[in-house]
Amino acid sequence: MTDITLSDEQNNAIDAILEWYRRGGTVFTLTGYAGTGKTTVLSYLLEKLSDKVAVALCAPTGKATSVLRSKMGPYCKVKSIATLHRTIYYPPEETKNNNLLFTSRKHIPADMLIIDEASMLNQEILWDVLKLNVPVVLIGDSFQLPPVSGTRIDVLDNPDARLTKVFRQALDNPIIKAATMVREEGRLPDVGLHKTSSGACGVFPAYAGAKYAQAFFKNIGKSNTTLLCYTNSRRQRLNIQMRDKLGYTGNVQVGEKIVVLRNTLGGSLYNGEVHKVLKIGEIKDLDRDVFVNANTMVVWLEGCHEWVPINGDGLESTSFPKVTPDTVPVQYGYALSVHKAQGSEWDNVVLYADYKPGKVSEEEYTHWLYTGVTRAKKNLLVIR
Repeated sequence: MTDITLSDEQNNAIDAILEWYRRGGTVFTLTGYAGTGKTTVLSYLLEKLSDKVAVALCAPTGKATSVLRSKMGPYCKVKSIATLHRTIYYPPEETKNNNLLFTSRKHIPADMLIIDEASMLNQEILWDVLKLNVPVVLIGDSFQLPPVSGTRIDVLDNPDARLTKVFRQALDNPIIKAATMVREEGRLPDVGLHKTSSGACGVFPAYAGAKYAQAFFKNIGKSNTTLLCYTNSRRQRLNIQMRDKLGYTGNVQVGEKIVVLRNTLGGSLYNGEVHKVLKIGEIKDLDRDVFVNANTMVVWLEGCHEWVPINGDGLESTSFPKVTPDTVPVQYGYALSVHKAQGSEWDNVVLYADYKPGKVSEEEYTHWLYTGVTRAKKNLLVIR
């Protein structure tokens, strides 16, 4: 691990967690805003824990888990980083209504459970976590959006340790600076292009932002670029526009991006993951019998190791497509809602912040805007 001088806040947080564990604590909550070094604290905490302490490290979604793996790096002491569902539930069963039924495990082989991106947890899942009787560390950003479904947990509002200092190195990044401004002042930076060696953040009205967006659109077919917006109707329009710009028509084609809308039974695909279609197959290519209809397609996705039957019905829908047996519900993945993007990161993000639904309060919108801004790592373009 690279030598980093920890702040007093970070050292105190690590010491507090170690003391809490030594005393036999149940739940410890650590919160921190973007740029305060939550991942650094987690890395040093794992280094300080005894090798005799078996740690299960996880995140609520497949995409958030992938991000966590990349942040922790190859030298992480915890070799297995999994989704929370895989960690605390038995493999799901499919019901007659084509829903997934999860049954809680009675025990997990761990002395401590650490859950990253804990703001995405709902109260119902947290109860299932607590039933395991394993000490739990919840790490999250309390300013991000609450979970999409279920009851919001309130333990992050009064954490056991809080990281508040945004480091100077982080503030050199215009994206972190923009996120801090949204959180502290409820507004975006002034219109214009803000660029340093750490990244770039452009804020433009729609009529002027189109010119800058072209550079992003050239990369929209790549996995490191995405468009984010508030409503599903806007998401649908953006996906149609991007398909048109890239020359795609009709059914999903090789090279297109699709987003998975539900965890799969085998655990190879997770809700919220965006994959590129590498090959289009036929039903006969599948190694198992599946229930098919006129809308069933068979695709080979980047990052997967088998043919996947998808439900081609509803790819451009504004609502969740009808779930059919044996097939994976998907939609085009060039544009996502910020809610769906929680836990994910991209190098390049275009955030459409030029529309706020009337029923959404200013406070809710500020949390939405902050969550959207912090999805970008290198380049952010905000259309306002």
